[in-house]
Amino acid sequence: MAPIPFWAWADKREEVLKILRPHREERAFEFIWPLLAEVLHLCAATATSSAIEIRPSYPPIDRIPSFVRARRRVYLTATLADDSALVTDFGADPTLVAKPVTPGSAADLGERMILAPVALNPDLDDEAVRVLARQFADGDQDGDGVAETEPVNVVVLVPSDPAAAAWARYADHTWRVGDLEAGVKEPQAGHVGLVVLVNKYDGVNVPASACRLLILDEVPWPLDGVERREAVALADSTVRMAREVQRIEQGMGRGVRDGEDYCAVCCWVPSSPRRSTMPATWLCSPLRRRRS
Repeated sequence: MAPIPFWAWADKREEVLKILRPHREERAFEFIWPLLAEVLHLCAATATSSAIEIRPSYPPIDRIPSFVRARRRVYLTATLADDSALVTDFGADPTLVAKPVTPGSAADLGERMILAPVALNPDLDDEAVRVLARQFADGDQDGDGVAETEPVNVVVLVPSDPAAAAWARYADHTWRVGDLEAGVKEPQAGHVGLVVLVNKYDGVNVPASACRLLILDEVPWPLDGVERREAVALADSTVRMAREVQRIEQGMGRGVRDGEDYCAVCCWVPSSPRRSTMPATWLCSPLRRRRS
């Protein structure tokens, strides 16, 4: 992947327009084109091995009349790494952003015990963590194959199918975006065992007994060209670190949704070579870096 110099992109604006304009009524373009057409020369373009990706530096909110003309705008978020994005991206009033509406107390928050096993023992074997997770799901406290306590639901969040494959022999179910909505109803209804959710760190809830042990098996590596380029350019920077921590916080929120919920959270980065290209940042009281 490589960024296209902004001056070269701006100089080729008319040629790019001639190429893209005939496609403006196609399904993949019909909602995107009105947002990009007038600011195309200001966009960032990135060439990857399979495509040319075009993205405006900031969302062209002036092209969305209902948003621009709204008398009131309410921005809701549980985790926000940088609130300046509300000003730069969404045109929020800086004076109001500086005075957010926040809960008066933490009485409505559940309890989480956060563990970072690799931080405690860098030589910890990957399979040992998976076996331990399976034993928790079965209620097997001492590993003898006999349940000594009540079995619990264990939820594992993974960033990709290759990461999910490593859990295949231990998982009762592996759910992806297509079957996730129906799938998560099972642990909400009763004991299922160990389930793996692929690349779903927000927008899904497994509260109370649906999840007593939540394992974050890495955070997703950016998929599109622009984000991958930024990840490389900002590697080990505080900006990149903040973005990753936000994803971790989002993931941890899947198992605790209100004041009565509780679960243990295992933040884990395997040592497998398949992760050698993943970001090096991970979490440990409150953050630890480790190179795989």
